[in-house]
Amino acid sequence: LDPFHDEAAMAVALKWLRAGVWRGLALELLVEGVVGDFFGSLSAFTTWFAAPDVAPLTLGALTFAGPFDFFGLAPRAQGLYELNVYFPSGYSGNIYTVFRGLIQDFGLVGAWGAGFSAGVLSAIAYRRCAAGRVHWAVPLSLFYGIVLFSNLSSVFVYNSVILGWVVAMVVSVWPARMWGLEPGSEERFA
Repeated sequence: LDPFHDEAAMAVALKWLRAGVWRGLALELLVEGVVGDFFGSLSAFTTWFAAPDVAPLTLGALTFAGPFDFFGLAPRAQGLYELNVYFPSGYSGNIYTVFRGLIQDFGLVGAWGAGFSAGVLSAIAYRRCAAGRVHWAVPLSLFYGIVLFSNLSSVFVYNSVILGWVVAMVVSVWPARMWGLEPGSEERFA
């Protein structure tokens, strides 16, 4: 089996165990639930995007919900989005991908701009990391983290994730400065 099928099989098995093996649940219902879990965020986002919603821009309160809540700028709602989208199968979902938060925070043009900027900055980080400047691995991992979890929501919703990246950045840059290798210098880590 390939990795996608392995992950799908594990998801069905875990859903079966969580629901109760002893109940004799039909495999078809479990597979439908897993399909909703895997691909429901796209359907929920598409349904939300197609509906006319003229709510005011939240200027970062959804994409950066953790820091906004921590600093008292905007309360973070549990579950982030309260509105559920109901699918023809009867399942519902309220996971709208990272793009809903970006669009609600900064508008469609702002979301495009944020995506473009993230792409440019990650390309710079990749090139510098490939050239041997390993402290650029942390900003590059930030981009990878955003992309990996983009089907769910923004990784900046969680303060612990942000703190982890800040600590990793300090740890990766501090030794370079301590040893006299400034992060912008031509000297490389081997």
